[in-house]
Amino acid sequence: MFREFVARLLLVVSPMHEVAFALKRAHWRCHRFLRILTARHGLTPARFDVLLAAHRLKGSAYQARIARMLGVARSTVCKMMRSMEALGLLVRLDRNVFDRRYRRWRLTERGKECYAKVLKMVQDGTVARILYQWIWIRERSDAVSAEGVLDDATTYARRMSRAWGDRATLYGAS
Repeated sequence: MFREFVARLLLVVSPMHEVAFALKRAHWRCHRFLRILTARHGLTPARFDVLLAAHRLKGSAYQARIARMLGVARSTVCKMMRSMEALGLLVRLDRNVFDRRYRRWRLTERGKECYAKVLKMVQDGTVARILYQWIWIRERSDAVSAEGVLDDATTYARRMSRAWGDRATLYGAS
């Protein structure tokens, strides 16, 4: 019981727990990798997330719905969507006649093309192979499939997100 108390106290007192630090570093490495991958198509990882959310909503969606799916503030999504409109990735449709605060957006042809190109890299296994080599081979030498590694990583990440109260719904209930 005393050891548990000391362990909890260390988590509160120490500036960053080793696990939290490792997760933060892994996040930034993954973000850097995705920045390089999406930049080839004039996107950022965040812009690709918006395109993915809009695509899942049949190509058009309300700004608030996308914010909910991504688990970010509506003001953040508003700024992103305006910049994506300037890039020709999205187009703003009429405001809701009953509530002018609601804005509906639609993917443009250019937005659909960019989404499809990045998605193709994901579906043809390019991303899985790179992540597998990048994350797993450097750490382990036993033979495990890339899909298994990514499935395990996804499972653990979803469990942590759920435990920490993440409300993003882009990939369904985690």
